[in-house]
Amino acid sequence: MTDPSAAVDSYLAERFKIGLEQVLVDASVGKMAPGLAGTVEVTCRERGCFHYPDRGRAYHYEGAIIVAGVAYRYRTWIYEEHGGTRYMTDLSEFAPVDWQARLRITHGR
Repeated sequence: MTDPSAAVDSYLAERFKIGLEQVLVDASVGKMAPGLAGTVEVTCRERGCFHYPDRGRAYHYEGAIIVAGVAYRYRTWIYEEHGGTRYMTDLSEFAPVDWQARLRITHGR
């Protein structure tokens, strides 16, 4: 069975040329890649912050992301270097919580 985060990462990379990590890092600062607007929804809440002696910071976030009709909850840690560069250091939870199916019926002649 495929890890849900790996499946979502592959889907995003193939369809939108962006990875799950970048989507979650962007969401942590309130951004969304232009090509994802209206297709992918992300909520993100900061749950804590740890300050390092080198002036870097690690932020703990939790939220939800909806991709292709499937909602996933996630928890992640994102490290911010002193210069402002951010990257995800841990995705400690990523699990599907809800999905919707659509059925289209057409009548042939």
